[in-house]
Amino acid sequence: MGRNSRIVMKKNISIAIIFAALITLILGSTYWYIEWFGWNTAPKRADVIIVLGAAVWANGPSPALMERITLAETLYQQGYAATLITTGGIGRSNPTPEGSAARQVLISHGIPANVIYEEVTSSNTRENLVGALNIMRKHGWKSAVIVIHDFHLLRAMTEARRLGIEVSGAGVHETAMFRPPLVLREVIANLVKAIGYNLQMYHMEEGDNVLAGNNRILLKALIVMTLLPILAFTACARSSQSPKEIEEAVALVNGQPINKEALEKEMLRMQLMAEMRVQSGTVSIDEFLKQSGRDWSKMSPEEKRYYLRAKRQSEMTGDKNEAFNRLVREEVLYQEAVKEGYEVSIDEARRRYQEIETLSQESLKEALKDAKAKEEIERLQEVEKKFMELMGFTSPEALTEYRVQRLMRTMPISRLREKFKADWGNKHPEIRGDEFRYMVENRWEDYTNELLRQANIRIKDKDLEVIYE
Repeated sequence: MGRNSRIVMKKNISIAIIFAALITLILGSTYWYIEWFGWNTAPKRADVIIVLGAAVWANGPSPALMERITLAETLYQQGYAATLITTGGIGRSNPTPEGSAARQVLISHGIPANVIYEEVTSSNTRENLVGALNIMRKHGWKSAVIVIHDFHLLRAMTEARRLGIEVSGAGVHETAMFRPPLVLREVIANLVKAIGYNLQMYHMEEGDNVLAGNNRILLKALIVMTLLPILAFTACARSSQSPKEIEEAVALVNGQPINKEALEKEMLRMQLMAEMRVQSGTVSIDEFLKQSGRDWSKMSPEEKRYYLRAKRQSEMTGDKNEAFNRLVREEVLYQEAVKEGYEVSIDEARRRYQEIETLSQESLKEALKDAKAKEEIERLQEVEKKFMELMGFTSPEALTEYRVQRLMRTMPISRLREKFKADWGNKHPEIRGDEFRYMVENRWEDYTNELLRQANIRIKDKDLEVIYE
């Protein structure tokens, strides 16, 4: 190989590396922003609530559609709008139009039939919105709250604005669906829309197992995003405690132990998540604010506090005291959630786990049809197996039980948080939009800190201390 050929090859390799880094940065940043947008978008009072469609199964609405119906019902009861529009036609596996199925559930829950309109011919998000807009125009309505899962909100609201709808959004946060492949699909869809292509995307709700395209790079990304969160999800679980573990605990929170094993696993989970952020090219909070044109010096106190907390959390690397404080905060919130009546039975947690596992397996089964993807899956599953061994799991049954126990803790906290946000919003109807997001998250943090101060926390490890943010 001549000198010129070597120079050309090195130049091509450098270009390829830079291109790969840019793609990783774009995908990682978009993934993070979609998640951030979904969690931080708040509804505003409007003329109508639009429930975007999801699959209907033979025995009725799928869990995804029921989650949207439940949120729409809550918003209606809270007075966000006096009218609802349910949307969605008949899909490949839908025996009943999605719009009709959702309307019937709402009526059965006591909402008057004459305030619920249905659109029953659409087959994707844009068609859902066009159909809803046609109904709105007939009645002179201009503003709407879109109800959909939080990771769909960015694309759905962008599409609604393009159609001329004055829109706000409410996203379902706690879901039976396995999020990573669905968020990844939204990443691709949003990027395609952003560069001006009119790409027809299939519904990828549960019960609709179609990959958007045959791109192998996308397929491998889906597999990675499916398996890595399983590792993180498993790492942060915690089993029940024996008397010996209580004796050996590093701390007691209102009598409940945090032991050394739980602390080590939380450290490992946080370190894994930090590594995933680096590999995915997730932008820092400072870079995000710069890209979005925000200046620290011009922020309101509430906004600055909100982003400073996000900055601290995103920069955590999983040291001992960081992991300890995560566990302490979770413990006091879980205890409060149980006290408020949000405790989840083991049967309910098992049902939810089975729903999540079923959807995850369906996604992977579709991916296994590709021979090269199959090799990638097997390799990643081997990595997962070694990781599980490191975490101390001796059988698939033990792993399943561990995850079920984890759901028994996280689901009550999620419900407590949603109730807190809804109650605070009802007390302050005049505060909406970004300011509502900053203030309600800051008040939730104040609430958590107050629970920490009221708790009886006895620390037995001298290297640890509780940090009040």
